[in-house]
Amino acid sequence: MDVYHVLAWAAVGYYLLIYTAHLLHLVMGRAEVLKWKIMGYSEEAHRLSRGMKVPPLTLVADMRKVTGDHVTWADRLLSQRFPRLELILLYPRWEEEALKVVEAFYLRQLDFVYRRQIEAPPPLAVFRSEDRRLVLVRAPQAGEGDLLNMALNLSRYPLLGVVSGGVRLEADALLRLVKPFMEGEEVTAAAGMEWPLEDEDGWGIPSGRMTRFAFMESLRTQLGYLAGTGFLGGPCILFGSLVIYRRRDLLDAGGFRPLDSIPEVEADATLRLHRLMRERRRSYRVVFLPRVVLRRAFPRTWREYLREYRQGMEAVGAALRNSRDILFRPLYGSLGMLQLPVFWLNVRLAPFIGFCAHLACLACFAAGKVGWPPLAAFLGASTLLPGMVGAGAVAVARRELGLLRGQGILFYAYAFLAQVWFRQSSIFSMVVRS
Repeated sequence: MDVYHVLAWAAVGYYLLIYTAHLLHLVMGRAEVLKWKIMGYSEEAHRLSRGMKVPPLTLVADMRKVTGDHVTWADRLLSQRFPRLELILLYPRWEEEALKVVEAFYLRQLDFVYRRQIEAPPPLAVFRSEDRRLVLVRAPQAGEGDLLNMALNLSRYPLLGVVSGGVRLEADALLRLVKPFMEGEEVTAAAGMEWPLEDEDGWGIPSGRMTRFAFMESLRTQLGYLAGTGFLGGPCILFGSLVIYRRRDLLDAGGFRPLDSIPEVEADATLRLHRLMRERRRSYRVVFLPRVVLRRAFPRTWREYLREYRQGMEAVGAALRNSRDILFRPLYGSLGMLQLPVFWLNVRLAPFIGFCAHLACLACFAAGKVGWPPLAAFLGASTLLPGMVGAGAVAVARRELGLLRGQGILFYAYAFLAQVWFRQSSIFSMVVRS
């Protein structure tokens, strides 16, 4: 066997290895879905809404990211069925919408006394409602990490949730996400599944071709990776439209790193919490709840998707660079020896390796160095296996979660094409641009 055949079969082996790991994560993700289903989280949330043992929660939102009417958006969050909830609205830019919130909720400016536990800029002004559930902060112009640290100092409750603008929470979403913090094993962070805001009246597929492809890729990530990491103690990096943290752990870790974007701050915070728990040899886990907890806007154009994809990759890259000393260190157990190295290879190197694999295999065939069998094996491995992962995620969503009702063939077709064409094209675009 000459070097050209070695390259061609190595490309086949690469895709077999990568997507076999994806399929294993999907199988474990289905097991995790069944576990939460058996535990009856939906029924438990209704019972918890009437109890006082639920830990209080502070939600924080940077209102620069909220589009539309701020009063309506804040009112929807405060109307969540949750025993004790505090909402902190951050306004680095003092605008008309902030004045509307002050008037609508009858907020009063006060000399707010708080304990400064971590380094953060002080608030310029603080307004609070009579029942102390809503706090509006006129904040200085600063990065997202500094603003969240300021909110961490101002918050009163043991749990802190970072919520992105423009999301709509599902009924009992907060109760479902807080429930893991009430169990025996200590939970440091928790997030849940996200669904398209465009499909706000049902559980089908959203309108718009690009939105559908973006949603199918997100579904693969959520059910094919994040849900399947439960057997390893949770995802090594977690960011999203709503992530809830244990406030004490964040303070012990030194708060949020002063970065510029929410995904970067959240991704870095997850790894720092992993580090803290491993170094203190404490039993813990990071939870991804395989239940839909919110709806958000998905990209509608190719440019919007690439911008969101690039932002996610930059967040992952920044978190990995800041925690690269964890790699291959026995002190951090499976996180340092297995999970993080594999994640780093899959996220940072896999796009480039996949691009080179396609280029090498097609070039060898075009030059007549290899025949049809290696090319057919490569095309099968690089298309059928990704398509199986996408279709498998749809199957789990339909059969175990009761989602994506209706035209099953359409869902599976979009899931298959999202992996065969959409995801590969996105990855290649990013490689070419970089």
